[in-house]
Amino acid sequence: MNNRNRLWLACISLSVFVSLNTFVQGTYYPDEIGNTWQFQSANKVHKKKIEISESDTNFGTTGVKILIDKTDDNTTQFFIRSTPKDVVIHRAVFDKIALVGRVIFDYKPPQTFIPNPLELEAQWVVKSKTKVKILFLEIVIEAIYNQKVVAIEDVITPAGKFRDCLKIMQHTILEAIDSESEGTLWLAPNIGPIKMISKPVGAKDEPKIYYLVEYNIKEEEDRISVHRNNKLTTLWANTKK
Repeated sequence: MNNRNRLWLACISLSVFVSLNTFVQGTYYPDEIGNTWQFQSANKVHKKKIEISESDTNFGTTGVKILIDKTDDNTTQFFIRSTPKDVVIHRAVFDKIALVGRVIFDYKPPQTFIPNPLELEAQWVVKSKTKVKILFLEIVIEAIYNQKVVAIEDVITPAGKFRDCLKIMQHTILEAIDSESEGTLWLAPNIGPIKMISKPVGAKDEPKIYYLVEYNIKEEEDRISVHRNNKLTTLWANTKK
């Protein structure tokens, strides 16, 4: 895989996580430890796995979990925490970004990845910076993620048909290393991510499309439900397991 494609995959992971976080807090992205989602590319060549696991780093607080995004040759970790107001990110760790290798973005203070509640036309931007070395030169990489909820749709995947899915448009920029990508993510109620599309801006590459093929969702405690009036309503329910 060439450097451009590696960088593109890193952008996909970043975009997916930001969008995913748009629902991590409730049923649009159930974040119980042990939840897993298995994906396959439209051409059946590539695979992706997303899972939620325990974090051994607490960042001075409680409730931090790791969202792990694994592709064929890359792994990305996002240290997240759900709150009644939003989902925040403390750290993102990318194993492979073209030219620079492993990159860590720390968020101090933690940033909001998803406001609560969400509704159609909701927009938000997440920014972060980190220093890296390329040969003997130290540079600052700034990551900028723009997200917008544009529709509620029904989606068919190999894992089944899902109704009332959030459709989220994404635009990701990694400054200083000349990377830009656009994508679309669909989140299903009570399930999470079910379909994703991403393509580097200005490249001749075909869009990469992933469909959900298998998932395992644990019982969740915090729920966000969507209504046909195009509003997202928060239902905070403490469920005894």
